[in-house]
Amino acid sequence: MTGKTNPPPKTIDEKIQNKQDSINYLKDENRRLGNEIGILFDEREALKVRRDTTKNLTEKPGLQTQIDAKLTEMNTKEKQQGENRSKITKLEGEISDLEAQKGGEPLDTEFDPQRLPQNGPFDHLKNSVARQMGDRDVNQYETRLKGLETASPERRLPLSEGVQNSVSLA
Repeated sequence: MTGKTNPPPKTIDEKIQNKQDSINYLKDENRRLGNEIGILFDEREALKVRRDTTKNLTEKPGLQTQIDAKLTEMNTKEKQQGENRSKITKLEGEISDLEAQKGGEPLDTEFDPQRLPQNGPFDHLKNSVARQMGDRDVNQYETRLKGLETASPERRLPLSEGVQNSVSLA
């Protein structure tokens, strides 16, 4: 045999890297397909306009055939995107299994808001808003809001006169 073949990966890390490379390739392929679908959509819309505005009645059936062909091609590419997404999901599962074999933390493929850091990237904005409202930080602000929600109607803060006037006018 003169043909070269790549030897199978020996370590779990190599297997993971190969699967990650496959995922990246499939994601690039889906982006390319998405661009092609967008172009086909634009071409199809242009053909529809041409079909609807042409005075030549013999040209209309040919335009409709072209429009239908564009739609078929778009559907084929969308189907391929779906198959690629399924492959990506499968590969991510295989990577998680390999990570578990390796003893590392499995690849996180699902969004879990409970796992977000408590000092997230937007806490400085939340704290800024809280300070503008007269509170020390976002925690004090949220606590005060919860207190207002649970307060009995007579203990709730009265509406300012400007708000009362706009409500009575409405």
